Amino acid sequence: MSFFDSIRIGASGASEDFTVDRSLRFNDDDNAYLERTPSSAGNRTTFTLSVWLKRASNLDNFQRILEAGTSTGHRTFFTFDGDDKLEINHRDSGSEAVNLTTTARFRDISAWYHILLAIDTTQSTSSDRIKIYVNGTQQTDFDTSTYPNSSKEFDINSTAVHYFGRSVNNTGKFDGYLAEINFVDGYAYDSSYFGETNAITGQWNPKKYIGSYGTNGYYLNFSDNSGTTATTLGKDSSGNSNNFTPNNFSVAAGAGNDSVEDTPTNNFPTFNPLCENNNHTYSEGNLKVTYAANNQSGNVTTMSSPKTGKWYWEVRALDNYLFIGVTANTYLGTGNIITATNTGGSTVAYYSSGDKYVGGSSSTYNNQSYTNGDLIGVALDMDNGQVTFYKN
Repeated sequence: MSFFDSIRIGASGASEDFTVDRSLRFNDDDNAYLERTPSSAGNRTTFTLSVWLKRASNLDNFQRILEAGTSTGHRTFFTFDGDDKLEINHRDSGSEAVNLTTTARFRDISAWYHILLAIDTTQSTSSDRIKIYVNGTQQTDFDTSTYPNSSKEFDINSTAVHYFGRSVNNTGKFDGYLAEINFVDGYAYDSSYFGETNAITGQWNPKKYIGSYGTNGYYLNFSDNSGTTATTLGKDSSGNSNNFTPNNFSVAAGAGNDSVEDTPTNNFPTFNPLCENNNHTYSEGNLKVTYAANNQSGNVTTMSSPKTGKWYWEVRALDNYLFIGVTANTYLGTGNIITATNTGGSTVAYYSSGDKYVGGSSSTYNNQSYTNGDLIGVALDMDNGQVTFYKN
């Protein structure tokens, strides 16, 4: 189901001229990551990284976007830290030489963020040597601001191994979605080269980068999901053939498929791990939720139901004794979802026994029970106040 809500999802409004067709899902439970070791170094003082991402969890630990270097020596990493802040860090033989950490926290798991890192250590002013942009806005407030020395070289763009989605020590696993990755070797650009503001909605949207990539630059759009090799899923579409090797991704049909249509221009709702009940287990980019045993608390998605129009989505049952349907926006994930006292009688749900519940009242619904493996469709007609359920 693809809900569009330009107010709530921020950087996910559809662009007028450019669409992103696919993203790559990084499921941290699978240890999914991309890997490349450049054959020669590029410009290690001046480069730009532009990436669109959607987080699936806030795990109170570091989640790497990109890291390059060695496990014991030099390394540079761009990451979410344990407080959901963005951090660019460089270490020389284990000693911290550069650290820029934003004051802002980025916790929204419903929205796509555009994150841009521009490095140019040849600048005379130290604060101009590193710039971080989020959704077109430069971040200027930092908890930590140790800027690099003049002409400082980073391990990004060196001949060291480069990872998207993990550290060189195989920690800091990223959990979420990455899309539209542009890396430009030799140029430090601002975010206007990769995104633009929609004049009508005011939303920040992706746009096609049309400049040079430099020798070690690359463009990963994950459009070829015919395989999981460096020349398919990890293909560099810049023309440089700087392909990345995918590790532990799947493009097989089904719930484990990591090549998805959830993108910055087509944002999908997922299960919401920020519900008040924290006993559930979330995986597959929040597309799968495993409920705690003997716990009747349910779960809502990351996007509210619209007030008008007709909408449709599907849920695959992976167990018995389930309720699937529509509930009030005020539901927080505590108690039995179908009781009228918790939802004001506004829940409409299809129970696995075949009953349909409206608030706390049940009735037989087409004599169609469902069980593990069945696909349940939900058609929501807000204009006429109707909810219809389908099985397979």
